[in-house]
Amino acid sequence: CGEGQAHTHAAAGSDPRPLERWAESLGTGTACSWWEVAAGASSSVAAHALLALAADGRATATDAERVDAAYFPSIGALTVLLDDLVDLDEDVAMGEHNYIRYYADDRTLAKRVGALADAAQGAIAPLPRRGRHEAILAGVAGFYMAQPTGRAPRWEPTRRRLLESLGTPARVLMTLSRLRCHG
Repeated sequence: CGEGQAHTHAAAGSDPRPLERWAESLGTGTACSWWEVAAGASSSVAAHALLALAADGRATATDAERVDAAYFPSIGALTVLLDDLVDLDEDVAMGEHNYIRYYADDRTLAKRVGALADAAQGAIAPLPRRGRHEAILAGVAGFYMAQPTGRAPRWEPTRRRLLESLGTPARVLMTLSRLRCHG
């Protein structure tokens, strides 16, 4: 995570090729683009899930490997991509790195966010205490999609595809997040 964030910040306003080379060196064996891998590696969400798992005295090394594999790259990538989605205009104005800018167009972004959400759902399914991981994923999606910038018309296809994959829990958490911010 720290290494990923260091590479990401170094790419702001400069050549992204070192970030690309680093992401490609991670060799995930997935259909993810290099920037989705880099985004997934930059996210701290897996570290939190692993810390929570470590508090369980019954957890095994195999459990930790499965949680790590479930979060990287799909869930980690979603957390970073959704954060970058809501911060895109601000990041562009400030000269910050933003992974959303690597997508060819908004339609491709919606398709890839949906594919990452589908992959995340599949990766979570066999995990112990699956409901906790589903809640994390739904909470991340709901939080970001409830932000005013996340509700912009431009992001409707991405929001629709994400919620199609994550279903009712993400919809409920998005509504609750929106009410909390504006209620």
